[in-house]
Amino acid sequence: IVYGDIKKTSIAQLHDGTVTFKNLDSACEINSQYCGKIENSKQPKVHFASATLPPEMIAKLDDRGVEEYKKYWRTLIDCSFIADLFSPEDVNILAKRVGAFLGEDGQSEQTPFTHLWEHIKVNADIWKRICPRKINGLHYVVKCYREEKETGMPIAAEKLPYDLVPTGEAGDCWRLGLFLYEVFADKNLLDVDTEGDLRNEKDFAMLCNWDSEESSVQMKLESVRDLAAQALLSSLLTKKSERVGSIADVINHP
Repeated sequence: IVYGDIKKTSIAQLHDGTVTFKNLDSACEINSQYCGKIENSKQPKVHFASATLPPEMIAKLDDRGVEEYKKYWRTLIDCSFIADLFSPEDVNILAKRVGAFLGEDGQSEQTPFTHLWEHIKVNADIWKRICPRKINGLHYVVKCYREEKETGMPIAAEKLPYDLVPTGEAGDCWRLGLFLYEVFADKNLLDVDTEGDLRNEKDFAMLCNWDSEESSVQMKLESVRDLAAQALLSSLLTKKSERVGSIADVINHP
């Protein structure tokens, strides 16, 4: 089983001292799904936070690739454009006028317009989370996709400018490394916002280029003074080909 959401806020200690996870919303069987899914439904849901993703989940795109990416996510971009056009006051005025036109009594908080606007806002917020980050002429994005809710399969994955990443223990090992780093260093490895996403563009680039950012990575790991902990973190917070392969390997680490 892949847990998929290992972080400080998702772990709880029971009265008998047992450590467990608070929920299993992100759990799935190994290789049964792809990482980075966004539910394609009336209320789309993002099943990841970019600050917990391993390096293999960040794609580096040129101008052509980013245009393909934007074409795939056109609905989100359109909703983001519409949401930016109106202030909260404008939305209230529109809601009242649409309600009056439809003959509504104005007593209900949920109307056809408010449902529509909530849908627009949710899509706009998702786009803000996954929109390309540009640094030095290159664009960095999460390798995400739309999931068909009924089948659980990716929608039009062939139109994406990257290959999807199957779920596996390697991602959980990376997330465990992030959690342990926070415990030992008393800070996040990367700059994280309140939603659990990466806060700035440079961290997207650093994560994508993790295997070529050895000096920066080493400086971060050296902030953990315990040498045994540092060695464990070095085996977890590294590129996929060099990362420990399973949680069992972590438990058996010297």
